[in-house]
Amino acid sequence: MPTPHARTAGQHGQVLVFGLFVLIVCVAAMDLMLDAGALVMSKVRLVNTADATAYSGAVMDARLMNFLAYTNRAMAANSAAIGEEVSFRSWLEYARRVSSATDLDPGLIDPAKYPLFDSLMATATTTAKVISPLLKTMVDTEKAQDTAVHTILEAAVDTAVLTEPIDRSHVMQEVADANYRNDGTVRVNTGLTAESQVSTALLHHYTGTNRTGAPPYSGQTFDPALQQMRSFTHFQFGMPSYVDHLVARATLLRARSWSMPALLSACPQYEAMGLLDFMVRRGGLERLSLDEWRSADTLGDFSWIPAPPTPLCIPFEFPAVHALADAAKVATKDDFTANHYNDAPELTPVTFALGELLDGGKSTHYSGLPDYWGVALVARQSGPAGHNPEADFTVALSRPFSETLPARIGGATLGMASVGPKDIVAASTARVFYRRPPDGSGQAAPHLGELANAFNPYWQASLARTAHGPSSALALIQAAMGVTMPQGRLP
Repeated sequence: MPTPHARTAGQHGQVLVFGLFVLIVCVAAMDLMLDAGALVMSKVRLVNTADATAYSGAVMDARLMNFLAYTNRAMAANSAAIGEEVSFRSWLEYARRVSSATDLDPGLIDPAKYPLFDSLMATATTTAKVISPLLKTMVDTEKAQDTAVHTILEAAVDTAVLTEPIDRSHVMQEVADANYRNDGTVRVNTGLTAESQVSTALLHHYTGTNRTGAPPYSGQTFDPALQQMRSFTHFQFGMPSYVDHLVARATLLRARSWSMPALLSACPQYEAMGLLDFMVRRGGLERLSLDEWRSADTLGDFSWIPAPPTPLCIPFEFPAVHALADAAKVATKDDFTANHYNDAPELTPVTFALGELLDGGKSTHYSGLPDYWGVALVARQSGPAGHNPEADFTVALSRPFSETLPARIGGATLGMASVGPKDIVAASTARVFYRRPPDGSGQAAPHLGELANAFNPYWQASLARTAHGPSSALALIQAAMGVTMPQGRLP
C-alpha cells in the first residue's frame, strides 16, 4: 500500500505553473493600466493646453474689438470736435460782426428801442481785434487736426485688423509651445476658415457712402434734431449717429438763441396792441452730409413798417448780423432747411440768405467722417435669436504619439503605436462676445439688452462647447491635419 508521500510525489510544482500564469496576467494588467494612465495623462495635458491656446486667441480677438471701440470713439470725438470748432468759429465771427451791425441796421443804435445793444456793440468792438487772429488759428487747427487723426488712427485700425489673425496664430503657438517646453513638439491648427476670424465673422469695413453703417437694430430712429436722444446702449450705432450723439450733448454749441422785445414800435397803433418790434438771434450746428459741417448765426431786427396809404403796418426783417462757418470735403452745400441751425432759415430768412450769399462759399478742408470697422449687419442677422452676434472658433492641437508618455515608457500594450493614429489630438472652442459687466450697484441694470457695437469696449472672451460631427469645425481641422480619430476618442 503506497504511502501518502508516494501518492503526492508527482504533484510537486503544479502551483508554480498556475502562479506564473497569474503573475504574467498581473504584469500585463499593470502594464495596461500604466499605459492607459499615461495616455490619459498625456491627453489631459493636451486638452488643458488646447483650452489655454484657444482662450489666448479669443482674448486677442476681444482685445482687437475693444481696441476698435476705443479708436472709433477717438475718431468720432475728433469729428465731433471739428463740428464744435466750426460752431465756435461761427459764433466768434458773429461776435466780431456785432461791432459793425449798425452798418446793416442803423436802428440798433437807438437807445430808446434797444438800450442794451449799445453796450453789447461796445464790448464786441473791444474784443474784435482778439477774435480775428483767433479765427484764423482755428481754421488752421481744424485742417491739421483732421488730417493727423485720420491718417494715424485709420492706419492703426486697418493694421490691427489685417495683422491680428497672423499675430493670434503666433500667440497661440507660443502658448502651446510654452506648455511643452523641452518636452517635444505640439502643432496648433485653427482650421483657417473664414468663420474663425473676427474680422470676417463680426466686422464690416464701412467706407465711402457706406459709412452710414448699420441702421438701429431695434428698428427705431435716431433724430437728434428732434431731441429724441434715446439711450445709446439700446442701439447699433454707425459712425454718423455716434458723432451726432456726442455733438448733441454739447447743447451750448448746438443751439444758441434768444429774442429781445423792443421798447417801442414804428407803428404807434400797434404798440398799443402790444405788437412791438423785436430782435431774434438764432444759431446752431448741423452735419449736412458725411463730409460737411455747417454752422449759422443770425441776428434779425423785426420792425412794423407803415404801409401807406393804408392804416396797416407790415413786418419787415432788417438783417443785423450774419455769420456762417463751414467745414467740408466737397463744395459747400446750400441748405435752407427750415428747422436747421435752430430754425435760423425760418425765423431770420433775410439775414440767413444774406449770410449764405456772402459767407456760404467759404469753407475749410474737412476730410469727412472716417472709414471705420463696425459690427456687420449680416452678423446680427445670423446671430442667435434674441442674442448678440458671437464669434466662435475651434483650435485643434496634435502631438506625435511617439513623444507621449506611454510611448516613452515602452507602452505597446494598447497597440496604438502600430494600429492607432500617429498623433493624439485635443480640441477646444473659444468665443468672443459682447456684454457689459454688472456695475455692482444692485439697481435695475440700465444696460440690459445693450446691443453689441464697435463703440463700447465691452467685448469679452470665454471657452465654449466644442461641436462634434462630420461637418463640424473639428472635423475640418482634423482633415487638414491628416488625422482621423473615431468619435469615441474625440475630446
